[in-house]
Amino acid sequence: EHRYENKHINRIKKSRILKGTGVSAGYAKGTCLIVDSEDLEEWKIALEKVKNLKSPILVTSMTSPEYTPLFAYVKGIITEYGGYLSHAAIVARELRLPCISSVNHATTILTTGTEVEMEGSQGIIKVIKFGDLGDKLDDENSKKFRTFRSRSP
Repeated sequence: EHRYENKHINRIKKSRILKGTGVSAGYAKGTCLIVDSEDLEEWKIALEKVKNLKSPILVTSMTSPEYTPLFAYVKGIITEYGGYLSHAAIVARELRLPCISSVNHATTILTTGTEVEMEGSQGIIKVIKFGDLGDKLDDENSKKFRTFRSRSP
C-alpha cells in the first residue's frame, strides 16, 4: 500500500499538477502555507507566518470555524477533504476566495514555501516552484497553464 502511494505521490510531483473539486471560482497565485494542527501554539505561529508571506495560499486537510481568522490573510484555500458544502467552500464563496477541495495528498506534496497557481472553478493546481527543491517551471509550460484563467471575480 505504501509503495503504491509513494509512486502515486512521485508521479504527481513530477507532473506538477494536482486536481481536486473546484468549489469556489477564481484564480490565485501565491506561496503555500501548510496549517494542519489543532495545537494553539502552532496556530499562533501560522498566523504570524501568513501575515509575512506574500500572497499566501492556505493548504490543510480540512477547515473548521477556528481557521476563519486565517482567511482574512490568504489569497486561496486548498483542502484534502470536503466538497461544495464544506466549511472551506462556503466561507471561500462568501469571501470571494478561490477554493479547491478533495485534493489527494495536498499536505504531503505541497510544503510551506511552495509557489502555486490555482484555478478555483476548474479545480486545478499547478506547482511553479517547490519549496524544498527550488526548481522553476520553464516559460513554455507556465504560459500553457495561464491559458485557463477564470474571468470570475
